[in-house]
Amino acid sequence: MQTFRIETMRRLRNFNDNSLPNDASIESLQARRMSVAKQMLGKLGDRVNIETPFFCGWGCNTFVGDGVYMNRKYVIPSTRFHPPIYFCQTS
Repeated sequence: MQTFRIETMRRLRNFNDNSLPNDASIESLQARRMSVAKQMLGKLGDRVNIETPFFCGWGCNTFVGDGVYMNRKYVIPSTRFHPPIYFCQTS
């Protein structure tokens, strides 16, 4: 479990990296973040945008549906024993 938690911390650091390459665009920065989020979260739907900084305890028990937007400084205080957390778009 320690190895998994350390890996989640590494992914969060990578996700929250706000460096701006010279050829960066809003779309390329978002695509990079969502690529990291897809590795970290239990499920990541389509058309999702999670702003930085973002923090979560474990990530693997967090499920994000299509069209979800998470604003800056979003914190999901999950633990490895926490029941699944679901985020979905409502109509």
